[in-house]
Amino acid sequence: MTSAVIDVAIVGAGPVGTLLAAELARLGVAAAVIEQRAEAGGGSRAVGIHATALAAMEASGATDRLLADALRVRVGEARRRGRTLGEVRFDRLHARHPFVATLPQ
Repeated sequence: MTSAVIDVAIVGAGPVGTLLAAELARLGVAAAVIEQRAEAGGGSRAVGIHATALAAMEASGATDRLLADALRVRVGEARRRGRTLGEVRFDRLHARHPFVATLPQ
């Protein structure tokens, strides 16, 4: 059995864990991703990718690839039992990406 030196352990291979692992690898940091699910698939619990994550992925080129197929949500609604409680205005963000990017799941 060989042992590798791991600098960072990431718990969860969802969108944030995967992004973190990719960015650390790009920077030469050894990371291990620990995931509870035995197999990939079954969908993600993530609804969308917000402006801060889109900005974080730009250096790797992942943002442009992701946005090629993404729907840009500029206004969201908060609902409960069929009743609209309010709006969430992502288009008012003072950010390079004033929206939430969503992909088909």
